[in-house]
Amino acid sequence: TLQAAELYNILPTELQPLRGGHFSQVFGFSRDRQEYILRISPPDEDISLRSMQSIQDWMSFLSAHGGSAAVPLPSKRGCLVEQLQEEGQSYIITAFEKARGILAEELPFDRWDDALFQSLGQVAGRMHAIARSYLPPQGLPRRPEWNRANNCYHYRGCLEGPSPLICMRREQAVQAVSGLHREPTAYGLIHGDLHCANFFVDAEHHRITLFDFDDCCYGWYAMDVAMSLFDMLVLYPGEDRTAFALCFLESYLKGYLPENPLDAFWIGQLPLFLKLLEVEIYVMLVNDYKPGDSGTWCDRFMANRAGRIEEDAPYIDIDFLGTYFKVSQPDR
Repeated sequence: TLQAAELYNILPTELQPLRGGHFSQVFGFSRDRQEYILRISPPDEDISLRSMQSIQDWMSFLSAHGGSAAVPLPSKRGCLVEQLQEEGQSYIITAFEKARGILAEELPFDRWDDALFQSLGQVAGRMHAIARSYLPPQGLPRRPEWNRANNCYHYRGCLEGPSPLICMRREQAVQAVSGLHREPTAYGLIHGDLHCANFFVDAEHHRITLFDFDDCCYGWYAMDVAMSLFDMLVLYPGEDRTAFALCFLESYLKGYLPENPLDAFWIGQLPLFLKLLEVEIYVMLVNDYKPGDSGTWCDRFMANRAGRIEEDAPYIDIDFLGTYFKVSQPDR
């Protein structure tokens, strides 16, 4: 941390350890009354110096064009990404502004309301609209396609735990999504991991700020829509999931569609994206999953999951198109 702090003119004593991701060290620090995050990450098969430079460039472009994303902080050398060596190990260093509010997954569910769901949709829609005009600078790599990287829609790990029937359901889901056409109005740069652990919420001002773009990739914009609905249904503490899903999607689309109009066809494909998410996240978790506290995200998701996947039950059975037309054509 000493070398990393020096890169940003920070005293080591100013760094406050924060909860990080799966492998990163994360610290908070303050400068000129603004709070920042410093992240120290070892490279892996998906994150390298060059790929992180492309991620930070996209985040910088997004925030500069009106997107609600964490703003990268350049180092004292003016670099958005730094790399250092320590005891034979390489580390990638980034820093960015800390958004106001709290992590979305820590917000009590009774504080979520239609206005916040609409704000989430608005932020996602604006991000996708901005993405349409983004081109990586010459010399930086293009972000991968959704099925060429390890993410919630495409798990590249070992498949020892799932039953043969689940493996078959997985292949069916992959084929169904892969067969969709990639028209420019519906396919582009997406967040790829848009769940409640990856954005901050300022509930008082209905403000949402996205961060952790490590999985950003090229995919269908509806993938980010599906991820938000998927995650909210796991977190939802009530019993009437169908009624909640309808209310959430209606509010979300009220925010999303004015920013980035999507054809009804793509909202009609949400069940395919939800099914792919369900199967991929299941196979991602099943090898290491051990039932524990029923209040955790994993336990909520994994409960009866294998049976539902084997039965090919829809993740949620609602009128997706009816909700779309209710929002986009209220007088219809």
